[in-house]
Amino acid sequence: MTIINLENYNASLKDIYLITGQGVTSNIYVFGGDTITIIDSGNGEEKNKIVPKLKKIFSKKPNVSKTILTHFHFDHIKGLYELMDAYILDILIHKKEAPYLSDLNFKRIKEVNAGDKIILGEYLLDIIHTPGHSPGSICLYEKKTKFLISGDTVFPNGSFGRYDFPFGNHKALLQSLKRLTEVDVEVMLPGHGLPTFSKVNQQIKSSFMAAKNYF
Repeated sequence: MTIINLENYNASLKDIYLITGQGVTSNIYVFGGDTITIIDSGNGEEKNKIVPKLKKIFSKKPNVSKTILTHFHFDHIKGLYELMDAYILDILIHKKEAPYLSDLNFKRIKEVNAGDKIILGEYLLDIIHTPGHSPGSICLYEKKTKFLISGDTVFPNGSFGRYDFPFGNHKALLQSLKRLTEVDVEVMLPGHGLPTFSKVNQQIKSSFMAAKNYF
């Protein structure tokens, strides 16, 4: 796993870190500050452990208060076991996908909905419901700094998420991509792969057009 301080690439991304993993696993975004929020948690494999990376990022014991899940697929949620063992934290996930966590015996699950806002230090994240890759997929948009945490809905360079998993829906995905073309984005922080910092609106429009032509 690699730790990337995103402020080194864009000054507006203060106290935001990307932890990349090995194999089929999601990116993990860490928001620092007085309390720490983790967005997605990877696949939970030994080589993708999160807690040792947090200890490298922060000089003192991290005060992790919550994790936000962009969707319920295993490569984004299995790291929750490690986090729940180490910290007392809330787990935020869209209401359509909260039931998929019930069999995992996770506690402190909080449902979120489209239009909800989450304050993370100086950032105010708007929840955008973007179904298609999964029924309750969400993106997180910060209007002031214009960054989008895009989960597995949209990726850089005109790519988009798969829809052929159980509960996926290509028509819903197309509508979600269209919705994202209406958002002013300068930085995309995707669920897999590296972030992108230029011509992001154009790339999202390319993803929408590619999906439209494909479907």
